Amino acid sequence: MKSVGRDTENDQSTQRLLATLRDHFGSVNCVRWARHGRFLASGSDDQMILVHERKPGSGTTEFGSGEPPDVENWKVTMTLRGHTADVVDLNWSPDDLTLASGSLDNTVHIWNMTNGICTAVLRGHTSLVKGVAWDPIGSFIASQSDDKSVIIWRTSDWSLAHRTDGHWQKSLGSTFFRRLGWSPCGHFITTTHGFQKPRHSAPVLERGEWSATFDFLGHNAPIIVVKFNHSMFRKNFSNGQEVKVAASGWTNGASKAVSKEQQPYNVIAIGSQDRTITVWTTASARPLFVAKHFFSQSVVDLSWSPDGYALFACSLDGSVATFHFEVKELGHRLTDTELDELKRSRYGDSRGRQANLAESPAQLLLEAVAAKQSASKKGVSNLQPAQSHGKSADLVNTVVSQPATKALETEAEDGKKMEG
Repeated sequence: MKSVGRDTENDQSTQRLLATLRDHFGSVNCVRWARHGRFLASGSDDQMILVHERKPGSGTTEFGSGEPPDVENWKVTMTLRGHTADVVDLNWSPDDLTLASGSLDNTVHIWNMTNGICTAVLRGHTSLVKGVAWDPIGSFIASQSDDKSVIIWRTSDWSLAHRTDGHWQKSLGSTFFRRLGWSPCGHFITTTHGFQKPRHSAPVLERGEWSATFDFLGHNAPIIVVKFNHSMFRKNFSNGQEVKVAASGWTNGASKAVSKEQQPYNVIAIGSQDRTITVWTTASARPLFVAKHFFSQSVVDLSWSPDGYALFACSLDGSVATFHFEVKELGHRLTDTELDELKRSRYGDSRGRQANLAESPAQLLLEAVAAKQSASKKGVSNLQPAQSHGKSADLVNTVVSQPATKALETEAEDGKKMEG
């Protein structure tokens, strides 16, 4: 796609290249918007993380390219150095003040985004770290590795809270990434690269117990990436009922006060090496949407639009596809205020939280057991000081192992890719 000229800059119907960021010295593996939209972080094979910020005025162009200057002016405002191998995944904290990075050096780095200093290096994996996800409540980080494990880390002191590895031992082959995702309600972590013969799966862990209670099944090759929509949705019902759901349906995190038809639900997209994308809601046992033949190579990343009704997918074949959904397909999106109220009713007010309080008596017991197991493991160091460098299962218990082949399928017309 060529850079757009000034004559089409204000035409919102035009697919436009607004800027090209050329500051890395190696392949770019991951880009992540900060939640407020001001910064864009990128991780690369050059072992660095660059943080870009949009500045006033127009951008520049590559010398001798003959192209007009970039429409938008993006500049590197921070360079994060500390990894000793490729940086393959990034995730911002809920308040955008901290960034987590996963690398092929087997570690997770934690970065203070007010000054660019690495505040902690999390060492617990014995192989390549290929996915990191931040708890939307702010209490934990999850990481997934080629060692076929997922580790839950406390953000209060960066200690290991739990390690689980039984769900990925039968996984087949290798993948470029293992990009797991945390649900916006904070209760579920969907992981990648699972396998339940004869299908590849995305095992889902529940908060507190950190055990897999169900899987998303249906793909014919390893799952690379999962991406929860950043909001929750609900079916269309009266305003009076909406207030009742928010007030009583999540008071204890069990959704017992209202019917399943009235409960808010999550929406999640899954991308695989089989070049297929599936979109699920936790209100249904089958995928809502299956997209085939848009890519000639593996899907490697996914991203939802700010309004929650468009999904962007990219592939190793160098193309990007955009899928647009209607309210009648996904449902009505909860407002930010409603989602915050749901989380507060279950976890309390997490704003300014400095320590991780146990969310249930069961969690206290589980964390005690996990701590003993962690201490008994020889040769594993969870945390290294860093040097300075610049149960609500009712909501989803209908999501069971179901083949995706019976869902509504969408294919690119005439075998052409839909690029955005």
